[in-house]
Amino acid sequence: MNVLAVAMLLDFNPSVTEFTAWSAKIKWRARGRERSVVPDFFVRTDQGATLVVACPPASGPSPRWQRQQQVLRQACQEAGWELGMPRIPGPMALANLRWVSRYRHPRCGDREVEQALKAAFRTPCGLEEGVRATGLPRLSTLPRLYHLLWRQELGMEWNKAMGPSSVIRLSGRMPSAMGQPLEGETA
Repeated sequence: MNVLAVAMLLDFNPSVTEFTAWSAKIKWRARGRERSVVPDFFVRTDQGATLVVACPPASGPSPRWQRQQQVLRQACQEAGWELGMPRIPGPMALANLRWVSRYRHPRCGDREVEQALKAAFRTPCGLEEGVRATGLPRLSTLPRLYHLLWRQELGMEWNKAMGPSSVIRLSGRMPSAMGQPLEGETA
């Protein structure tokens, strides 16, 4: 599984307040040998919960990985944490998210341009049509539009390729195409 894609999804998820990667090693003894696993992420949610995320290997879950999951499940239960299994959205939604993630930094924001974009997309319309409706220069307006998509203040059909005719609208919620990025097991 692409760990960078999981990190991007965590960063995009409004219910995730912070996360850290590879920050702890869990050790145990089995069959007379010391074993260890390093979870991919520790995640804090807006509800105060801690999720431990271990991404399965790209080749698929192996018996070793499954044994490590059992140990992580037990460690999470003892600590009062949840074990989270990442869920990656479809390829097009992921490609679109990867594109707008380049514009997530606050420096891409501009209050006046953002207000003009929100006014232009109050009624859903094509990306290019809405950008033109702002009356602002296209090249300086597009990064602000992508920034608003990242912040989920504007929305689109994430499962379709983003382009000039993509229908953009006011949003304010997690896109359904992203699904539930983490499947949690409550401790």
